[in-house]
Amino acid sequence: MAFSTTKTVLAACAAAAALAVPAASGTGSPKFIYCGWDLGRATLDELVESADLFRDSAADGIGVYANFKDAAGVFHQWTQPFGSETFSRETLDGLIPLARAFAEKSGLRENFLKATCTPRKRLDWTDDAAWRRGAENFAALARFAKASGMKGLVVDFEDYGKSGQFTRLESDPDYDTCRTLARRRGAQFFSSAFREFPDMKVLAYLLYTLEMCYVGAPDPAAVMRSRGDLFPAFLDGALEALPETAQLIDGNEIGYRLEADRGDFWRFVEHQRSGALPLVAPDLRAKYLATVGVSFGQYIDSYIFPDTGPHGEHHQGPLNGSRLAHFRANLAQAADAADEYVWMWNEFHPYVKWRRNERGADLMAKGTLEETLPGATRTMLSVRSPSRFIDRYCTESDDLVKAGKAKLGFYQSTKSIEGGGATSIADFGGRAGCRVFKGVADGCVVSWLGAVKPGEAFAFTADWKGDGMPMGRCAWRRKGYWFYSAPPARFDWGEPDANGWRRGECLAVVPPDVDEAVFELNAIQRPGETAAYDAIRIIRIPD
Repeated sequence: MAFSTTKTVLAACAAAAALAVPAASGTGSPKFIYCGWDLGRATLDELVESADLFRDSAADGIGVYANFKDAAGVFHQWTQPFGSETFSRETLDGLIPLARAFAEKSGLRENFLKATCTPRKRLDWTDDAAWRRGAENFAALARFAKASGMKGLVVDFEDYGKSGQFTRLESDPDYDTCRTLARRRGAQFFSSAFREFPDMKVLAYLLYTLEMCYVGAPDPAAVMRSRGDLFPAFLDGALEALPETAQLIDGNEIGYRLEADRGDFWRFVEHQRSGALPLVAPDLRAKYLATVGVSFGQYIDSYIFPDTGPHGEHHQGPLNGSRLAHFRANLAQAADAADEYVWMWNEFHPYVKWRRNERGADLMAKGTLEETLPGATRTMLSVRSPSRFIDRYCTESDDLVKAGKAKLGFYQSTKSIEGGGATSIADFGGRAGCRVFKGVADGCVVSWLGAVKPGEAFAFTADWKGDGMPMGRCAWRRKGYWFYSAPPARFDWGEPDANGWRRGECLAVVPPDVDEAVFELNAIQRPGETAAYDAIRIIRIPD
């Protein structure tokens, strides 16, 4: 049903209670995790030396590498459990103070330890000793991550050594036997880590969403068998070993190729939750749906690469003349669709200007991310925290409300008015000039933002205090009618401050086919309830 612009005006306010809900996981705004080559080149002591440089980033955490030099000055990177080295717990214990110092000096509290978990040299599925040693190394990494205060492990299953570990060979046992073995090895590998870190989060770049060839196949299991694919069976083992206190998160690395203007990120949530389900063992499907989280990756270099040359296939061109606008649109939809985390991948341009990163000198010579893509940090922060973005980058003159370019009004449904609902601009909660609602069953503060074009972005913030719960959104219209094909942009609300006020924030990127935007702060109250909104800011973000 479409609503006209006349009598119904804001009948959509009533629907806001259903639409303006938090992310599926209930975690609010997804957190951003930086991953990439410059982080993989740095030793932990080099990381600590530059830790403070991450305070001005948009990151909540990074992928930390257990990199160090021994007494002889030899560099070690302990990320590959199936490599030639045994990860000494004593050595890792000596690195714990460095990992904790980085978290303290950087202010980042959502750090993950990197682990690359596909053997570079193929292991026999029946080689108990080889799999045991890999599991013990993996457990040592989990123990180190927990002791260092990290959230868990960020896991990469890419087959860098081209070992074909997860593809059945003719010399292997029959396919069904191999599937049983692969599941057993997956359970062995992950249970060793969960014993050390029972509440660990495993953020994998890819899990069951790895193979797109299965999507839409009439019999995915038959395709799996014909290809000799053992990776889903190995993941079944990980899922089997997963305790109630831990979590697996599918990072959907395919997010590199997704486009917001097609609604790809929202669609891929459904792909993970149901499209990949046939790849999961039947006895684990309920557990999969209940426990495996949704995340997405963004390949930042793709917004820098030219459209020709060795990386041309990854080129992401401009939106409205701006590659930053394209990045913002994709990142915003990824953040909206993800449960708790969005991770960034960056290869050629360091996130910060390292004070020392000996093995990353060649990357530093190419220029930092901000030097190469000016405004990248600002763009990421506008998605991660519109409130921090406004505080850091905007002035009062940028605020459309203060500039008189965005008029704030009240709306109440007829039924709400007849029920005694009242709105006013009054003192409330120790503040003057608040937008106050009393017993309003269906109403909102509203601002019609007028004509907009796809790809444009707005940042909103507001404070709320009172009875009930705050809700806010930016809704869309097309050719004079409400446009429900694109979900509204939603507010996330922080915890109350010392005076009971909660700060809400929202980034709204105008979707395709939309030509008008409407900003709302909603009231869905019972009789006798009172609440107010204040400090409302609306910023149109320049490309």
